[in-house]
Amino acid sequence: MQEKFKKDQLLYDILTKEYIHNLIYGDFYRTKLFKERFKEYEIAIETNYVITVMYDDFWKICKNRDNQFRYNVKRKLLEDVRKIITDYKTISTTLTGTDKIIIFLECENNSIEEDFATSEKIAKDILKGLKKYMTNSVSIAISNFCNNNIDIMKGYQESFSLLENIFTKGKGKILRPNEEKISINYDYKSLLDKSIHSLLVKIGFKDIDESENIIDNLLAQMTYKDMNSDYIKSSIIRLIVEVISYFNRENKDQQFSIIYIQSIEKIVSANTIDDIEKSLKEFVNIIISNLSTKSEKKIALENTISYINKYYGKEITLDEISLVAGYSKSHFSRMFKKYMGINFSKYLIDVRLENAAKLIKNSDEGIVDISNEVGFNDYSYFSKIFKEHYKMSPKNYRENN
Repeated sequence: MQEKFKKDQLLYDILTKEYIHNLIYGDFYRTKLFKERFKEYEIAIETNYVITVMYDDFWKICKNRDNQFRYNVKRKLLEDVRKIITDYKTISTTLTGTDKIIIFLECENNSIEEDFATSEKIAKDILKGLKKYMTNSVSIAISNFCNNNIDIMKGYQESFSLLENIFTKGKGKILRPNEEKISINYDYKSLLDKSIHSLLVKIGFKDIDESENIIDNLLAQMTYKDMNSDYIKSSIIRLIVEVISYFNRENKDQQFSIIYIQSIEKIVSANTIDDIEKSLKEFVNIIISNLSTKSEKKIALENTISYINKYYGKEITLDEISLVAGYSKSHFSRMFKKYMGINFSKYLIDVRLENAAKLIKNSDEGIVDISNEVGFNDYSYFSKIFKEHYKMSPKNYRENN
């Protein structure tokens, strides 16, 4: 920021937040409304990249803290980042109600390669520079190149969404769209759905630390959003049901039923959020302990089968399923074919067809809708392979049943 604005820091911050929020949320009318004031404070830069910086473990650090504490933590992060990026043409602000700050970067527009390198360098400078100011890490997401205001709005959504991939990529990393070859982040309906998905994968890896981090973040955000005790308890009970259903391999292990009942009783009788946290972590540790008695290959195979049976309605790629198993694509493909007798893609299709047949037989839902629901985006393809599998069309199958 220019020297002449330092004496009016508060106004600068207000205008910067206004300008950035106008663009990322598509309120271009308000951008025009304050156009002259934005120019006066040199805020209206030609944004080429939207960079979102997320404070890792923010919700864990701010657990049981008030809004003032959270604001101060995030404000300090913003100020530290601004010190680091003074050599770049940027504007930056905090994102209200989140663990993130956002930066607009203007490049010299020399070439695509040079501008890309500039955006990469600023992110690396931030990661390196913050080590002087804080002990915790941050994760950084960079959008694709922006040419106009519409691109800025898309770029914000892009960078914000990318940060959901720290689960698979790890904390303290730089994430870019062109590096994203594996994506297991679906269009979840809620924070709880995201947490369940993440927890299932991490428990499958027997990763206690990351499993507990997911629990910490989930409960911290529930607390921050002032969810009442009944809602929190019912949500955690649903999570326990999902985990038991996922890891109780075809109902063969009766011990899971005992774990399930005991865990539900503890959640129902919990008096505080700390009681829920303790009970949920105990539950996860018991599940992981039970998995530890099995061989790695057996766990990997069972994890993939459970994953397919739960998420067959979504797009599941070989990249993704091998990631869930913890093997390379080639090793996973060989292992799956050896133990299942068919390859992964054929197994996935069979699971989808079986579930489609159940819905066609037992519901009044439209057949086209059912094909989409079980993971087939192309109805003609669905109809073709359904007929090959069941020797009749989906429509005839419904009529005959």
